[in-house]
Amino acid sequence: MRTALLMKLPAASPHLMTGLRLAVAYSVIGIIAGEFILSTEGIGRRVALAYNNFDNHTMYALLVLILAFAVAVNAALGALEQAGHRRWYPRMTARSRVFDYLLLGLGLWLAWVLLFQWAGPEALSPPGVTFARVGELLASAPFWSHALATGVAFGWGCVIALVGGLALGLALGANRLAGQVGEPILSSLYSIPKITLYPVILLVFGLGMSAKVAFGALHGIFPVALFTIGALKNTSPALIKTARVLRLSPIETARTVLLPAALPEIITGLRIGFSATLLGTLIGELFASDQGLGFILIRAMEAHKVIDIMALTLLLFAFAAAANMLLLAVERRVHRQ
Repeated sequence: MRTALLMKLPAASPHLMTGLRLAVAYSVIGIIAGEFILSTEGIGRRVALAYNNFDNHTMYALLVLILAFAVAVNAALGALEQAGHRRWYPRMTARSRVFDYLLLGLGLWLAWVLLFQWAGPEALSPPGVTFARVGELLASAPFWSHALATGVAFGWGCVIALVGGLALGLALGANRLAGQVGEPILSSLYSIPKITLYPVILLVFGLGMSAKVAFGALHGIFPVALFTIGALKNTSPALIKTARVLRLSPIETARTVLLPAALPEIITGLRIGFSATLLGTLIGELFASDQGLGFILIRAMEAHKVIDIMALTLLLFAFAAAANMLLLAVERRVHRQ
């Protein structure tokens, strides 16, 4: 306990503040999204009603209020996040990692069983039945056609988020004044619940694949850009001065100096942007698609097919967890190097 309080916690404090900012953003997004879909009151519900009633004045006024709140919260948290980033990664043996994963799996299984006993079959399905349903879904051809539709939209969303986030982050982070002006704006925009912008996405892109890709990229581009800006801010000024002395062009400076120096933080942004893009793609399929895993998930919700909901959720969780473990391994390797 003393080691955790006196050494590990202070060493990790910069990353804890970054995590706090992301947690606040996701909490706001989750609450507004819940009101948008599953509530009879709240700002998210008012946005949905204004959109359904073609009341654009009220809809955009509420979006401005949400933006103002996000700006205020991010400004307060940004004032606290002014410490240098130290990196501390525990070295774990393969045996300890396997033991931790087994312990985590057993804990999740036990929690699942207890939740089922408490909530009942109306809200959850038991683990054994859910895994059996997962096997049935994996053996059915329609499931794979929906999975392919989600995969294509998700892939394009990831490419746009990666390229756009890197370009935006490099453009703002390479110039100190542009970074100081642009980073708070991006942080505030990132905190806006993207689901409230879905009416605007539909008006611009219409129904179908383009709307799903745009919504996924909209979720993923901000983490990549923000982490790239933060990494460039922490780049040693000596490296940039050396590039100027060597008379490197802006492209050569970005390729040989800025990108290698910022690579560890960029990988972190890619990992978070990957998850956010997947979330945005699935939300897009909930509202404006007749294909994809999000589409069959919303149909299962409307028909109250608890087993299908749990099976699809488990599949999505398994995919996201496996992808994040792979990206986290790459991130830790890059940080150590």
